[in-house]
Amino acid sequence: MVLIGWKRCIAHVDMDAFFASVEQKLQPRLRNQPIAITNGSHGSCVITCSYEARAFGIKTGMRFAEARQLCNGIEQCPSRPEVYARTSQKVMEALQNHITPDIEVYSVDEAFLDMSKVHLANKDPQHLARRIQSCIYEAVGLPASVGIGGDKTTAKFAAKKAKPKGVWVVSPMHAKKILAQMPVDKLCGIGSGIRRFLAKHGVHTCGGVAHLPVHILADRFGHGGKRIWLMCQGKDPDPIRTVQKDPKTMGHGKVLPPGVRDQSRLRGYISYMAFKLSCRLQQHNLWAQKIWIGITAGHIHTGIEFPLQVGANDYPLIQKLVDIVLQECWRPNTVYKKIQITATELCRHRQNDLFNGKCKQHIRQESLDSTLARINEKFGFSTLRPASLKALSSPDVIAPSWQPSGHRQTIPNNKVGNKNV
Repeated sequence: MVLIGWKRCIAHVDMDAFFASVEQKLQPRLRNQPIAITNGSHGSCVITCSYEARAFGIKTGMRFAEARQLCNGIEQCPSRPEVYARTSQKVMEALQNHITPDIEVYSVDEAFLDMSKVHLANKDPQHLARRIQSCIYEAVGLPASVGIGGDKTTAKFAAKKAKPKGVWVVSPMHAKKILAQMPVDKLCGIGSGIRRFLAKHGVHTCGGVAHLPVHILADRFGHGGKRIWLMCQGKDPDPIRTVQKDPKTMGHGKVLPPGVRDQSRLRGYISYMAFKLSCRLQQHNLWAQKIWIGITAGHIHTGIEFPLQVGANDYPLIQKLVDIVLQECWRPNTVYKKIQITATELCRHRQNDLFNGKCKQHIRQESLDSTLARINEKFGFSTLRPASLKALSSPDVIAPSWQPSGHRQTIPNNKVGNKNV
């Protein structure tokens, strides 16, 4: 039964400082304390932090050394991705079993729920949101914020505004007015490129987009342009996706430790990212038509995109591209801060040339790669790896976009399991 006046009722669940909240729950001494989660005990970058730390101005992506300058008493906590993955699974299962089966797992700590078919004795959406919060707390003992609206974009906007531990309901009748004064890039999915395009037309707010002829956006962004136009009016048509679509891109990145100047060290980090990308592509039977590799030094971003004649997912080929980038983009006496490698234009099938004498060799190599990928999927990316990477060591990382299944499940299954959290 749908709430009166609502064609759809969408809830967005957003866990509050998720990783930090998990650590504070499991380690009572950390409760109500400023803490920062880093990649390993010597991690140099803040993955996320508690609200107590945020009160000092500490943010995700900040160097931990800088965070310590802002808050001398901040506690550094090594990331435990398998624990966060197990907790996320419990949250999503609780929502699916006790709230609605119509759930889209959006990330490790976020989900959309389509409540349009749910019959409740109390039709008050505030009550609905509190019920969702109670369901999560009963399952894992952690706080969450909930936004409710008539579409996904408005619900996500409302959840962000409700943080922490809050609830905000934006009815479809009032969504357009509430969003009107918001800068366009406050909505999920509207990035800097779209913002700059709209600015050229004198548009900076959601209300301004609503007054823009829809064909201007459609001509530039296609079908997505029409969706942007509707999103800014609280009418996002995007449905709840209970089944994961094939990815269009797949990639890995890393914020480097301070002081990376040596080319061989930089090569090692990028090569390890290339190997992880290759493993994931092979695990999901995906081939890339293009590979982009980029490095960041200071505020300067350089990189190269490589169109491939034949789809590829093998590490040796990607590693050759890494070496080309280092040859073209590396500069001596430069401190490098970040690396990124991304496979784009992914496809499920690759046509081998049957008349190529190396075809059998390619098939044997693909069989070997597939076996290696399955082992690493079960036990972790570093279980089996090329000898050239043996000296590298990096803790498992759970990406914000992690999901309990499919191509975004990047934590080995044996580490997630069904252990108590």
